[in-house]
Amino acid sequence: MLVTVVSGLLFADLYLGLVDSVVLIALLAFIAYRLFRTKTSALTSADDEIADLEIPAITNWRATAYLFFGLLLLIAGAEALVTGASSAATRMGVSSGIIGLTIVAMGTSLPELASTVAAVLRGHHDLAIGNIVGSNILNLLVVLPFPGLLAAGVIEPAMLSRDYTAMLLMTLALCGVCFWTIKSGKTIGRFFGVCFLLMYGGWFLTMYRQL
Repeated sequence: MLVTVVSGLLFADLYLGLVDSVVLIALLAFIAYRLFRTKTSALTSADDEIADLEIPAITNWRATAYLFFGLLLLIAGAEALVTGASSAATRMGVSSGIIGLTIVAMGTSLPELASTVAAVLRGHHDLAIGNIVGSNILNLLVVLPFPGLLAAGVIEPAMLSRDYTAMLLMTLALCGVCFWTIKSGKTIGRFFGVCFLLMYGGWFLTMYRQL
């Protein structure tokens, strides 16, 4: 939530520049510091959770090879999908902003979806949630500053009023659901999954009607 709100405040002037990028990178450094500072106290409980999971025993070199080979396949697949879809959308006369919000966003998120589903099916629920939250934090604090550092520019008003507002509302909803599940001891089930899919569909339909 902190990252989302700070990003929105920086976008309020509809400009992404050097100062905005520096602030985002500084926020990344602060969050990284907080994570590593609390890592020691969380090691014991984390080790207990890992011990309860059924993880196949493989050698270090084989695990490393699987990791890098999987990453290569994910990157190659996402790159092929984004390139092909963007080319097709450009020929259809769709703006670059719409391409980024839909096709490119979906293409770069498909690897995350695949890894998250695999993690959940194997019982690594913390890994799945961490992947989702962590990827959004990195997108805002690592990926976003580079355009501001290398080629500062203006932001379309609709990107702030429509798309950022939708992202903020969905983030608030996720925070509310997570808080409720922690307090009640229940899980994020199919009902909330359907609700989030409907929220995404509503945003997509709104954007389509405004084209």
